[in-house]
Amino acid sequence: MNTNASNVKNHSCQPSTRTYFRTGASVATPLLVMSVLAVSPLAFGEDAPLKTNLPHQTSWLGNTFGGADGKWVQNYVDEIEVSPDGTVYTASEFDEAGRCTGIYKDGEVMPTMLKQFDGKGGHKAWGWGTASHGIAIDATRIYLINTAGELLRFNRADHKFIDSTPVLKITKVGDKEVGKAVGLTCAGGMLYIIRDNGEIAVLAVSDLKSQHAFTIPGARDVAVAADGTLWVLAGSEILHYAASGEALPQKISDAGKPTAIAFGSQGLLLVCDNGPRRQVLIYEVEDSPRQVGTFGVPGGITAGPRPGEVAPHKLHSLAGASTDAQGNLYVAMSAGMLDGTVLRQFKPDDKGGWDALGWELNGLTFTDSIVTEPGNRETSVYSHAHRFVMDYSKPPGQQWKVAGYTLDPDLQKVDIRREKPDYHPAFVARLEGKVIVYMRQMMGGSLEFYSPRPGTEFLDPIYSHKLQLEGWGVSVDERGDIWECNKKTIARIPFEGFAPDGAPRFGKRQDFDAPASWDSLQRVYYNSTTDTLFLAGYTSEKTEESWGLIGKEMARYDNWLKGTRTATWTKAVPHDFKPKEGPRVIMKSMSISGDYLFMAGVDTSAQVRVFDMRNGDFVGMLEPGEEVGGLGATGWVDMVDAIYALKRENGEYLVFVEEVHKNKIILYRWTPKPQP
Repeated sequence: MNTNASNVKNHSCQPSTRTYFRTGASVATPLLVMSVLAVSPLAFGEDAPLKTNLPHQTSWLGNTFGGADGKWVQNYVDEIEVSPDGTVYTASEFDEAGRCTGIYKDGEVMPTMLKQFDGKGGHKAWGWGTASHGIAIDATRIYLINTAGELLRFNRADHKFIDSTPVLKITKVGDKEVGKAVGLTCAGGMLYIIRDNGEIAVLAVSDLKSQHAFTIPGARDVAVAADGTLWVLAGSEILHYAASGEALPQKISDAGKPTAIAFGSQGLLLVCDNGPRRQVLIYEVEDSPRQVGTFGVPGGITAGPRPGEVAPHKLHSLAGASTDAQGNLYVAMSAGMLDGTVLRQFKPDDKGGWDALGWELNGLTFTDSIVTEPGNRETSVYSHAHRFVMDYSKPPGQQWKVAGYTLDPDLQKVDIRREKPDYHPAFVARLEGKVIVYMRQMMGGSLEFYSPRPGTEFLDPIYSHKLQLEGWGVSVDERGDIWECNKKTIARIPFEGFAPDGAPRFGKRQDFDAPASWDSLQRVYYNSTTDTLFLAGYTSEKTEESWGLIGKEMARYDNWLKGTRTATWTKAVPHDFKPKEGPRVIMKSMSISGDYLFMAGVDTSAQVRVFDMRNGDFVGMLEPGEEVGGLGATGWVDMVDAIYALKRENGEYLVFVEEVHKNKIILYRWTPKPQP
C-alpha cells in the first residue's frame, strides 16, 4: 500500500490521495511499485556485499490467481451483475491494484481492466475512475456510477471506454460525502440510480436524459420485474413500486436481513438474506409475493457439524446472487476488506435447485499476514479471517485450501476485527494446551488475543492488551510473556496462566534499561528457550528518519535474563532513505525462526533479506518469482507484522509475506545449505 503521495505517477489509478486504514498517512497510486525492476547494490546496505538470490520456491495463498499476467481476484465486492452468458461483473469502491470493477467468467478473471479515459489520466475516482458501489449491463454496454458521481459506459464486447457523464452532485457534510450512488440497475432501456439518501433517479439509456426521480427512505437496491414494475430493497423490506415511482400494495417483510436482490432467468426474485438464515431466498412475485424456495444450508457458515468450516453451500457475508440463461446460480460473498471476495457458481440440478459447485474464486488476504498453528505448525495456518490447510507436495499456488472462516457472525460480544479489518495475526503460541493467536493492526497498537472455540473453526476474542510502553516494538515469546520496547526501555510482562473465564493473567511488569549504545529502540524479540534477546532501533549516530521502521542497527544479546548486557554481535540494518537509484531501502517487518532472521522493507516490496542469527551476517535474498509476476508485480510491505517465518522439521524454511498489491500472501520455501 503506497503511503507517499508525492510519488504519484501519471499512470496512477487516482491522482488524489485519501486516508485509508491509518492515521496520518494516505494512499496514492497502487501502481507505484511497478517501477521497481531491479535490485541495486544499495539495496543491500553498506555493510553487506552484493550477493545472488538464494535458491527458493515462490508460492502464494489467499488468492486463486498469483498476480502474473494481470490475474487476481479483487479485494472485495459490493455488488454483482450476471449476464445471460454467465459473465459476472462486480463493483467495489477499492482495490489496491485498481480492479474495482472485476469481470469473471468460467472460473477465470478477465486480465483487461476497465479504465475511464482509457487510463490516460484525469480520473476523480480510484481504479482508473471505476471505484463504485453499483454496476449494470444491457445487451451491449456496461454502466457504472463512480464515487465522483460520473456515469461511465464501456462496450461489453471489448471493454473499451465509451464516455463518462457527470450525473450526481456529491456534497461534503463534515467528514462524509453525501449523494453517492449505492446501487445501479438497467432494464427496459432505463437506468435506475439508487443514491445514499434513498433517491432513485431514472435515466434513459438512449441519451442519458433524466426521466424522473422519486425517493424511498432506506433504498439500497432495485430489481425490475418482467412487467416493468420495481421491487425496491429498503431497510429490511422489499417494496413494490410502479415504474413511475408510485407505491404499490405488495411487499416482502419476511426476508430477514436482505442485502441484495435480483430477478433470475426464470422470473423469480432472488433475495440475499444475511441474517441468521444466511441463505438466498426465492420468491414468486407475479401476484402476491410468496417464498417458494431457498438456497444454501440453513444457518450458513454457522451450521454444523463443524461451525465455521467452509463448504460450498455454507454461505455468509452475502453480497449478491443471480442466474444466467442456462440457469447457473452465481453467489458473491463479501462484507468488505476483512472477508475479501468469494465468487461461486452452482450448476442446476434436476430438482429445480443447484446441487453441484461449478467453480469458485477467492481473494481473501488483503492487508493480512499468516501465522502457523502450534501443534500442527506445518500444515495449518491462520490469516485474519480464515484458516488454511497446506499441502506442500502440490505446485506453487495450489498448496493451500480454505478450511475455516474464523469470525462467528452470531457472536454477541464485540470482535474488533469487524470494526477494524486491518487487524491481522502477528504472533501465535500454545499456552497450557490452548492456542492463542495474537492480532495487531497494520500500524501496530494493541495486542488482541484470540483462541479457537472447541468443535468449531471460529476464533473467539478473549483479551485485549494495551501496550504499556506505547512504542512500535512488541512481541510474544514461547512462554507467553509479552515483551515491549520504546526509547531506552525494555519491558517484560510475564504470563501467569488463565483465569476461570479463559482470559490470560499477567504478573508485574519487569523493566530493563536498554544497553548504553541505544538511543531509540524500535523492535524487541526474546527466545525463552535460549535466553536470547534481539533488539533493533536507532543510536545517537544512526538517527530516525521516518516513523514505524525497524531502525538502522540490530543486535543479539545472549543470557539476557542472567544479566548479560554485552551484545554477541551488532550489525547495521540495511537502510538508504535517499538512494541515487532504485527504491528506498527502509526495513519495516521481520521474523526470526531457527538460525535465521528474515526482514522485509516498504518500497522494496516482497523482497526479503536473510541474516544468520548466529553472527548477524547477511546471507542472501528471497524475491518473488515469475509465478506471481516477479518483484515488479508486488506491493509495499508496510505493516509492522507483515512477515512470518517457520523452520520445518525437514530443515526447510517457510516465509510468509504480505502482498497487498494483488490481494494475497506470498510464500517462500528455502532450504539453507548445510553448515560446515
